[in-house]
Amino acid sequence: MTIFVKVQEEQYVNDMYENEYLYFSPLYGFRDKKDDSGRKDPKEGNLKNTQIGYLAVGKGEDKIVLSEVLTNFSAQYTEKLAEPEINCCSLYALNIEVNKTPESLNEQMLSLGVKALIIYDPLKFYEIID
Repeated sequence: MTIFVKVQEEQYVNDMYENEYLYFSPLYGFRDKKDDSGRKDPKEGNLKNTQIGYLAVGKGEDKIVLSEVLTNFSAQYTEKLAEPEINCCSLYALNIEVNKTPESLNEQMLSLGVKALIIYDPLKFYEIID
């Protein structure tokens, strides 16, 4: 059985539990720029890729429609977003089994705080999350 665990400072976990919410933050602020772990691509989460079905090169009579000339034409348009559409919530997936010692949380996860919010039913969590 898998459960989700959110480790954070006590005041935030208590507030989330008492007020029945789970805190998500925008992706662009999710990674600490001072921290040396993880990816630090500044474009990460600030881009939107849109699939293009039609693309022409040139003007007027000299225009070439690439989607008509190329076999298996595929292209994307990348746009930099001022307000990224992605929000994150750091949850740790912990596997537990009857009559077995549960896995322990790793040191990085434990460094996030001293209290944990536990989601016992990940499938129901996925169903109700918007």
